[in-house]
Amino acid sequence: SELAIGEWMKARGLSNGESRKKVVIATKITGGRNVTPKNIKADCAGSLKRLGTDYIDVYQLHWPARYSDSTKATAKMGRC
Repeated sequence: SELAIGEWMKARGLSNGESRKKVVIATKITGGRNVTPKNIKADCAGSLKRLGTDYIDVYQLHWPARYSDSTKATAKMGRC
């Protein structure tokens, strides 16, 4: 979906510059073991490239991990 949104913005001249302020872009990283500083930076850079823009307004985290049992994940988080 990032590629489609990037193409949509480019076609309308909304990718960069003053016109970029006319849209709000939100995207996400999958939670779980994937959440490390290195992976967050790499995933964010990939999102910027696919979106064809130089910044993201809202960067979200899927938590718990998309494919995990939320009960187990919540229990683990409670033991921290």
